[in-house]
Amino acid sequence: MNTNLQVKNIDSLKHYTDKFGMIDAPVEYLGYETNATFLAEYQDATVHPLPCLITNNGEMITQHVWPLTWKQKNKTKNHGVFDHWAPYMDLKINPVNQQFNTEQKYVWLPIDASSCNNPWHIWIDVIAKMRLIEQKLGERYNQFVYILPNQSRYFERVVQALDTSIKYMFMSENDVWRFKHLYVPSMVNHDDGVIVPKSLPWIRSRFLKNKQLPQNRKIFIDRAKGSRRLTNKEEIFAILKGWEILNLEQISIQEQINAFQQATDIIATHGAGLVNLVWCRPGTKVIEIVHEHTAKKVYPNLSHLMGLEHKVLTGECVAIPKDTKDKKFKRLNDYNDIKLDSSILLRNL
Repeated sequence: MNTNLQVKNIDSLKHYTDKFGMIDAPVEYLGYETNATFLAEYQDATVHPLPCLITNNGEMITQHVWPLTWKQKNKTKNHGVFDHWAPYMDLKINPVNQQFNTEQKYVWLPIDASSCNNPWHIWIDVIAKMRLIEQKLGERYNQFVYILPNQSRYFERVVQALDTSIKYMFMSENDVWRFKHLYVPSMVNHDDGVIVPKSLPWIRSRFLKNKQLPQNRKIFIDRAKGSRRLTNKEEIFAILKGWEILNLEQISIQEQINAFQQATDIIATHGAGLVNLVWCRPGTKVIEIVHEHTAKKVYPNLSHLMGLEHKVLTGECVAIPKDTKDKKFKRLNDYNDIKLDSSILLRNL
């Protein structure tokens, strides 16, 4: 039987900063402004894998922690948790099936199912939040237990490759957990690509192990499956003499880090693997190939903060046959391939 709760949706950033204080003040760059960051703390908080958090006084926490998707807010019958999206609403959730006291220090790291295996979201929306714990509490990030509402194979790969001391737990879709005390860090990336600058050197300081590798590689990132593949890649490869062709899905996390750290030049179509730009040395030259539906600020902003030379080249959008009922794609208009005129690439090398 479901538990029915009346909750108030909290979407004001000022609500959080007034209550819990501010860690990072807003910063401006490239015409964007970051949000202030905070570390919330709740007693007797209930978490649901939608994902959302319900406080002991009936506040529903999503915005500025992990915003719910448009579909979750507007197609409510798909999840059955609430009937409509409003400041006040009735929540229908399963009874609490696990209680956690204070034997460990728990941290809520919400992420939705469609993002939980995306490298960009794991590094910038999940792992980067751990800095806020250190900044506010003065304790090392690996002294906490991180609660993720969806299983992430990519997060597990990062932990196994780079720091097995990180403790974490995944919820399943029917779980409802209650915590006697729970830390809740804010997002450090909003409007998908406006990153709090201090997040990036923190990631490097905690996870970049070998800083003495030579910088002597030119790499092309090949997308062998999925979308945003180059339809004329043989023509492109023919002009890239001396370049390495890498498929990130076929190499380890550590090999990816090494490749980007050693790179003098990188060419890639737009994709989550470019989060690895965080490992590059300043001055590395980056060419990102996009089509009209993928011209986004995400990686130019990341390159700016890392001191990289970033160019964006726009190619022709090549449609991929697709079933609009297929739920594995977050944005169907983004699910296309690209054809880039090789002469445009030659002029920009």
